[in-house]
Amino acid sequence: MLTVLNIEQHHSTWRSFFRPYRITANVKSKNTISVLSITYHLYRGNIHFNQLETLTLGYPKTILCNPTLSLKNTSFKRFESDNLTIKLMQNFILSVLDKVDTKLSITYIDTKADYPEFIHQLIPYTQHLTIISDMPRFYENICQKSSYPNVFITNSIDSLKNANIIISVSPIHSLPHFQNKPVIFTYRQPNIPIPYTTLFRYEFPHIFSEIKPDCISQEYFLSALYSLNGIKELETYIPKTCNDGICNYSADYIAIVCKNTSAEI
Repeated sequence: MLTVLNIEQHHSTWRSFFRPYRITANVKSKNTISVLSITYHLYRGNIHFNQLETLTLGYPKTILCNPTLSLKNTSFKRFESDNLTIKLMQNFILSVLDKVDTKLSITYIDTKADYPEFIHQLIPYTQHLTIISDMPRFYENICQKSSYPNVFITNSIDSLKNANIIISVSPIHSLPHFQNKPVIFTYRQPNIPIPYTTLFRYEFPHIFSEIKPDCISQEYFLSALYSLNGIKELETYIPKTCNDGICNYSADYIAIVCKNTSAEI
């Protein structure tokens, strides 16, 4: 079950003195999935969350809503998870590497060691793997147990010199200057300017659209189905395209760019 809350702000009129808000709700279902979609029409005053708490009895208190909505001092919590986005990013990267007929130098940034299993999938494609993490001992143990050669592990991004591909499953706060022009894969738009090819959006499947409320994105909705409803088959989807914030690119095209990192998109 999912709960989606949409706040619609309206202009105050003389009628709103008698009726400061109005709530509409509907439930859509498919298979075992039930989505409660609530629209709170606010004409004046504050949001009456006690009314919403009554309406959502039996539904999860982790809700899908706009990130600007304050849920402080309520029983609700906003759903947030990048797990599916990162999984689809990884799937896209592997589809790219499958198309490159040479092994590359790859840097993997996983500050909190949240996604260590991905290095096992990267090893067959790399001639040299650099891992940057605040938990280097953790990664050292993994690499020692697996007897991986040509792996350099550090907690300093400043030691990063050259790489054909940089993969970051952590927020990118800084990057050193590179003599070459690496291709950077990450899961959200960096909050710093990066003068290299940086890919951060991936195509999500157009499924369950008949039960998705219009007020939320496909990515946000499917991420909730994956993390909250356990729809694990979503993690098998391989995006056909990625995006740098301007254009969509196919895996075939990015494979060519990765092979020749002096090329620019």
